[in-house]
Amino acid sequence: MSGYFLKDPASELDYAIDWSGGYLEPEEAVAEDLGWRIEPDDARPGALQIVASSLDGARSVAVLRDGTAGHSYRVAARVRTTQDRIVERSILVRVAAR
Repeated sequence: MSGYFLKDPASELDYAIDWSGGYLEPEEAVAEDLGWRIEPDDARPGALQIVASSLDGARSVAVLRDGTAGHSYRVAARVRTTQDRIVERSILVRVAAR
């Protein structure tokens, strides 16, 4: 787990994982973005959702919207590296109304 964040259900915020922060081997780089996912996967209206994602050099960025107050979600990003490794890191997002 890479971190713990609070999010208001009415906010839309960017979250990032910096792969160069000790997750890559020496001489290794990010070769391919394999995307983000949310657990639990909940398609009901108001559940936390990823509305955009991108790879900016060695940083995976996701824009999160909504979320049910009182719930926690595991949000994970995966990449393939130049050494053909699959690396995954996650953050915990707890949704709380301000």
